[in-house]
Amino acid sequence: MILVACSEKRNRTKEDFVIANGQMPSLAKDKQNDLHVVYGCGDSILFTYMFATDTAFNPPLISVLPDLAASHTWGPQIACSDNGLTVTACNSNGHIFSYHNAGTANWTSTARVNDADTIANENIMSPGGDGKYDYAVWLGLRGSGQNKIYGARTHDGGKTWSSNKLIFESPDTTVCQCCKPSVVVNDNKVYVMFRNWFDGNSNSL
Repeated sequence: MILVACSEKRNRTKEDFVIANGQMPSLAKDKQNDLHVVYGCGDSILFTYMFATDTAFNPPLISVLPDLAASHTWGPQIACSDNGLTVTACNSNGHIFSYHNAGTANWTSTARVNDADTIANENIMSPGGDGKYDYAVWLGLRGSGQNKIYGARTHDGGKTWSSNKLIFESPDTTVCQCCKPSVVVNDNKVYVMFRNWFDGNSNSL
């Protein structure tokens, strides 16, 4: 088992070790059991990895995204597919950007995920991947100005993203504004979990 978290506390056991300095880590494991972590530090999107046979993580810079959101469950997220690694990240202007690595030393800045301007203002999104596909979901404000669950798919590691698709709109004004949706991709099937708001109560779907 591996636990990735941020803490200001200095007391650790001998088995613990610091991977890197940063905020809001997100971890993914690929089919080879290699571990991949993406996190934020200031406006920098950073990445580190550990192969199954390694004993330490290796940190390179992915990109600098001005006004990167990396706190309060905001932060860059990572997913694995047969195409490689895909990272998504939000900035404070409500845009979602993607980055791709096909197993080389360098990351490529790919396409913007949201196809309408400034609609991901909550900066809350999640990607998932399997086979040839990655799928990203997020809280989107388009239309009524209330949060809904939106998603988009890529089959080429983020070079292109599909038109944004409305996944769910609450019949009671909004989905939960502060809870991050989750997505799992299994072959060509996509499963999304999120927290709704209905009749004065929140509930998971």
